[in-house]
Amino acid sequence: MTSNPKIRVAVVFGGPGAAHAASCRAAAGVLGALDPGQYEAVPVGISPDGHWIVADGEAGVRALAAGRLPELAAGPAGVQLPAGGTPLPGGLVLRDAAAGPAVLGGVDLVVPLVPVGDPDDGTVQGVLDLAGVPYMGSGVLATAAAADREFTRVLAAAQGIPVARFAVLRPGDGPDALDRSRVDLPALVRPARAGTADGTTRLVDWAGLADAVALARSVDPKVLVEAELVGPVVTCAVLEGEYGGPPEASVPALIQPVPGDQPVPGDQPVPGDQPVPAGQPVLAEPPAGVAGTVAGYALAAYTALDCVGLARVDFVLAGDGRPYLTGIVTGPDLGPDALYPRLWAASGLAYPKLVQRLLGTALRRGTGLR
Repeated sequence: MTSNPKIRVAVVFGGPGAAHAASCRAAAGVLGALDPGQYEAVPVGISPDGHWIVADGEAGVRALAAGRLPELAAGPAGVQLPAGGTPLPGGLVLRDAAAGPAVLGGVDLVVPLVPVGDPDDGTVQGVLDLAGVPYMGSGVLATAAAADREFTRVLAAAQGIPVARFAVLRPGDGPDALDRSRVDLPALVRPARAGTADGTTRLVDWAGLADAVALARSVDPKVLVEAELVGPVVTCAVLEGEYGGPPEASVPALIQPVPGDQPVPGDQPVPGDQPVPAGQPVLAEPPAGVAGTVAGYALAAYTALDCVGLARVDFVLAGDGRPYLTGIVTGPDLGPDALYPRLWAASGLAYPKLVQRLLGTALRRGTGLR
């Protein structure tokens, strides 16, 4: 910990791609929820072209709430993390072209709100681990496993959680290598490690398999082929238990589909690869008898992947009435109006208290194995 009586928290946000605006809005929400008497905030924005900049002041927070990086009058000075093993553990280094490198200061915690991979693949977490900086949320393994549709399904199925029947084509496998007996038609042919529906093809027969595999491989050399799930989407938020207690599940919610709505940027993978209403999704109670099952499966999936901090677990209620897991988001959007905070608000945990709890569990965890 630093000598500063306040807890110094670096909120990292922005970055390239469609998640940029949602990440900025989430940063505005988290910064606004920090108690200034307890925390000192260090907002660190990543510009769309990859520059790390300090974005401070009230004007900066207003810009974040609008979904953009604030404009800096003095030109962006670069921010970097020190290499692991340096004499500045937990520090940030400010690199100014005119003045040269200088210590920006040690931080007690980093809140990573930007998915660097597609989706968040553990890249940021690995950098923070190397730098010896404590951070909020899951580590490299859980984040990377959740970003891979195959490993998410393998780990979930090992805990008895229903998943669609699927098979995988690895790099070098031709379409003829697919074991079609493991997949039901209609099927979805998709990149195994992409946070959006880009590169996905729906097949009603096997005639178009080769073209579908080629399209998926334009995004990812590893291809997942799985039976299509049709039904309403149910989602559930999971939160790390306090003081070493077990994780807790929110009340699950049915997401009402609205025709023509687009997926929410930065909150990928989209539950069931179906559109999530932008802005304020309409949430409803799941059918009778489903909520408890979904909450139990969500907790089991969170535990199976060794998640910590927070995660959102998504399901589709298929025609047989069972909830099938479709994805785990280890870094869900933390904007005040996003799904994850709304699920907890519906469960009785208001947004400021949710942020405080996430910070508290992360600070107590510190660095090292999680």
